[in-house]
Amino acid sequence: MTTITFAEFWRQKYATSGQYFFTRVISQRIGAVLAYAACRSGITPNQVTLMGLLVMLLASACFAVAGADGELLLLAAVLFQLGFGIDCADGQLARGTGKTSAFGAWLDVCVDHARHLAIVAAVLVNLQDSPVTMLQALAAGYLLATGLTVYLHTATMLKAGSYQPASLLGWRHQLRRMVKELTDTPLFLMVLCIVALWPPLLALFCAAMGLLTLVQALALAALRIR
Repeated sequence: MTTITFAEFWRQKYATSGQYFFTRVISQRIGAVLAYAACRSGITPNQVTLMGLLVMLLASACFAVAGADGELLLLAAVLFQLGFGIDCADGQLARGTGKTSAFGAWLDVCVDHARHLAIVAAVLVNLQDSPVTMLQALAAGYLLATGLTVYLHTATMLKAGSYQPASLLGWRHQLRRMVKELTDTPLFLMVLCIVALWPPLLALFCAAMGLLTLVQALALAALRIR
């Protein structure tokens, strides 16, 4: 039986390194608690991955039907944070128990794509009966989907390949760090639920987030893949 202590998980011994503030302080901490519970219960990393997807789909459904309902948006925000926390837990559990696998990595990427599509679809449904026009909503959804997909594809290539880390100094390093902080997933999900109270702002936020994420992916590709 695996004898991993809660303290090891809580210290983020098995967490992915290089995470930014909100992921490190909120999501990885939630993940640590859930990974320890899963470890004690005999739940496998792949089962945790699928549980995370179910929670994210439920969160997306709440967001889709919420409109500008503050209570439903709050529920969606809580579920989004829990779902992403579970997404962090599967990796910690896999590394802690020595159960990392190529299939698990593939499943994790598939779930990430499904999660992104669910969020974009939820945004479009949320905006359906709002003052935002269909063209504006579709443009915002397209930009968000494109940014999230291209960034995930780029990150997956970097993990799978032998590309060297990019070393930036001075203002370039600070700019990259600021962009990473602004696009940090738990922060994005929190802000998404807040700006949904004002549909035009939601559409603008999704378009801006998509563009920012796309630029980030292109910069990563130029620095490390080209």
